[in-house]
Amino acid sequence: MAPAPPEDLQCAANGGCAASPGPPAARDGELRWLRRCVEAAGKGFAIGAGLKGGLALFSVLVRIRSRRSPRSRKAGAMTNEEAVVLALKETVRYGLFLGTFAGSYVSVDEYIAAVWGRKRTARWRSLLAGLIAGPSMLLTGSGTQHTSLAIYILMRAAVLASRCGIKSKRFGKICKPLTWSHGDVFLMCLSSAQILSAYILKQDSLPSSYKSFLNKHGGKDLTILQGVKEVVNHTAFSNLAGIEKYYKSVGVDIKLDPNMKVPCTIVHGNQSCTGHVFSFLLQAYGRAVPVYVPVYLVPALVVHRQHLMKRPYSIIGKSLLGIARSSLFLSVYCASAWAWTCLLFRIFQSANTPLVILGTFPTGLALFIEKKSRRIEISLYCLARAIESFFTCMTDAGLCPPILQIKRADVVVFSIATSIIMHCYAQERDVFRSKYLNVLDWVFGVPPLADNEDTNCYQSDDEAKKCHTIPVSHRPSHPGQRQALAPIAPSRRRVPAGNGSWAPAVMGAAGSRLEKALGEQFPEGERYFGLENFGNTCYCNSVLQALYFCVPFRDQLLEYYANNKSTGDVEESMLTCLADLFSQISNQKKKTGVIAPKRFIQRLKKQNEIFRSYMHQDAHEFLNFLLNELVDILEKENNAARESLQNLSLQKNLNGPINGQSNGSHKELAATLVHRCFQGILTNETRCLRCETVTDRDETFFDLSLDIEQNSSITSCLKNFSSTETLNAEDKFFCDKCCSLQEAQKRMKIKKPPNILVIHLKRFKYIEQLQRYKKLSYRVVFPLELKLLNTVDNSDLEYSLFAVVVHVGSGPNHGHYISLVKSHNHWLFFDDENVEMTDESMVQAFFGSPQEFSGNTDNGYILFYESLAERICTDVYCALATLLSIT
Repeated sequence: MAPAPPEDLQCAANGGCAASPGPPAARDGELRWLRRCVEAAGKGFAIGAGLKGGLALFSVLVRIRSRRSPRSRKAGAMTNEEAVVLALKETVRYGLFLGTFAGSYVSVDEYIAAVWGRKRTARWRSLLAGLIAGPSMLLTGSGTQHTSLAIYILMRAAVLASRCGIKSKRFGKICKPLTWSHGDVFLMCLSSAQILSAYILKQDSLPSSYKSFLNKHGGKDLTILQGVKEVVNHTAFSNLAGIEKYYKSVGVDIKLDPNMKVPCTIVHGNQSCTGHVFSFLLQAYGRAVPVYVPVYLVPALVVHRQHLMKRPYSIIGKSLLGIARSSLFLSVYCASAWAWTCLLFRIFQSANTPLVILGTFPTGLALFIEKKSRRIEISLYCLARAIESFFTCMTDAGLCPPILQIKRADVVVFSIATSIIMHCYAQERDVFRSKYLNVLDWVFGVPPLADNEDTNCYQSDDEAKKCHTIPVSHRPSHPGQRQALAPIAPSRRRVPAGNGSWAPAVMGAAGSRLEKALGEQFPEGERYFGLENFGNTCYCNSVLQALYFCVPFRDQLLEYYANNKSTGDVEESMLTCLADLFSQISNQKKKTGVIAPKRFIQRLKKQNEIFRSYMHQDAHEFLNFLLNELVDILEKENNAARESLQNLSLQKNLNGPINGQSNGSHKELAATLVHRCFQGILTNETRCLRCETVTDRDETFFDLSLDIEQNSSITSCLKNFSSTETLNAEDKFFCDKCCSLQEAQKRMKIKKPPNILVIHLKRFKYIEQLQRYKKLSYRVVFPLELKLLNTVDNSDLEYSLFAVVVHVGSGPNHGHYISLVKSHNHWLFFDDENVEMTDESMVQAFFGSPQEFSGNTDNGYILFYESLAERICTDVYCALATLLSIT
């Protein structure tokens, strides 16, 4: 093979030639840029048209169902045909609005990154792109004013900004009150005081759509609202006869006092205040149910359509529960508004504006009926309308300049809000809730890491699958290898495999540097192959590399594969796919390269729906699923083999016992290769403090999940895991000997340590104030040699670290996984396709951050330790085998 020209080597060292002036690379970059813009614009159009079209379709269907006769139609009202045409126009307008916004944002973002560099512009590029894309709101119509929408988006931006402030040192203390657990209910109370008082006293200050919604669910005729307003403002009645006529039409004959001071008879006629609350609540519930039926059932049928036949009762049941809960919230909200105001009017025997405001404030407490995840959404939605109504009232009273009346002020507010939101999306992704983050990722593509300078990393849905490059500053290095600091651009060429199931490819410069670095020390028979990423499959690749270099597990799996491959009738499973992958790697002629684990990934997605999307997944969850799946398969095979042996024995010994074995022995399952490598036994000791009786309960484990603390170590975490806990008060232990609840002491100890000790650090913790999971980047020291204390026999077992799965990222819903592996006394760095040699001291870089707020988000997540006793036995076995082969 001819040596590569210097230009190619320089290109590889710089992370690829996407930014080079050559025509092919430039054309490729332009095509990717154009494709990402078109995809974002198309998806934005689909969301805008879908949302507006769905609402318009629902209103048109309701309109057609009403079947109004031409005589009953009000003058100037639209016909059904005109309503359909208007709905189509609105659907197209909103589709163009969101499509143009998405396309404009992507275009500006990519243009700035291409001209001035992605890394240099990371802090302000999204701010500017969001600001420029904001005026796309003008496409909804030049004569429309979307003040409520703009204020709502601004509220969303303020919430995201406050979450960012909570994390910072400078603004953390200022934003701390925003983490109040019931702050959403308090906002709802403030919003209700403005909205409902305006609904009663000044409806013109509310948006027309929201005013019609309240008129429907408020349950009161406009003549009644006018009468209440006149009593509160102490003005003469303008239509008292109209109120009496309305009540007579519903079967209530009352005579109203024109000098009344409390408008209770206007509100509920001859009913008592208490009786009105209950009757109104039932009526309001009947009006609320039709509103929430499409809100819950349509998404359930669309989102869960694939699982509807498998678990229909669960999906439909949750939807019906949501409908019942939300309908109860809306009905209680409207009923309590009249209940509180009537109560205050009766107490003070007067009616005025402050009492109306004070009476509508507690109505926001009805938000407690809704589930927590919906409260903030409802409160922000109402707050936006409350702010608009407040400024309108202040402007009409001459206390405020007409800010909201400035032509297209909504566009300015919307642009500022989207600028903040898109900046948070690009730089502070963990402040988003996962459902919103998934939608943004689907439209715009997962943005690259801020420190990544790779200008060819266009994050469409397809490109997001391959752009997972660790920042240059975090890449491993060791003395004498400065070239290893540069990002590696692996070759994408495929070399056809023998059976077509795997597609290995050469790593190019990365592989040659690794072979050159090891030189004569390259282990005989060992292979170092990267794994291709198929779209956020780094969680899988990192765990597979750790398992592959778990030598006892790999050897037993390859032995199993060799014994069963000859039969040819083994059904494909996770076990066969994993064994085939390991066999393909170990039998490669070349020492380094890239394997595409396509068959394994396809089987994984087929086996478990959780891993079918391109969303970020948890490496520990994948490891647990894989090991348990392998155990299930192996135990089924053992059971099948045992049954076949029993049948054979029965045929040979029809009149005698079956090999002299008892019935109980048949129920014991043979230990699988997973059990032999990873299984340990924990014993749960509970000591009664009255009779001193100790109760033991054993349980098996494949890994230990440890709680972590700041500036701690694995040893201290293991001590906390085995610490003594006192059971008292409501947690008393039922002692079988005392036959009663007693105070007791409980502790967990390791009864039988595993040969391969897997330790999972609990780095993701649910924060109640933030209503989401947060990553703990605590500094937790994990030594290369670990003594396992607090075992049942009190023997100090020694383990050696041979693999670390590292999570890179500031939150649980996004990021990247890499792995560090020790093989033949050499430490290697695996980042999907990239494999590099590193120094032993590099392990310390992933201990975590000693400070709470730090930019270091590369933290050890899963640790793999091998028992030194197991290693010694393996070494002795290999030495004896070698000696026997020589003699």
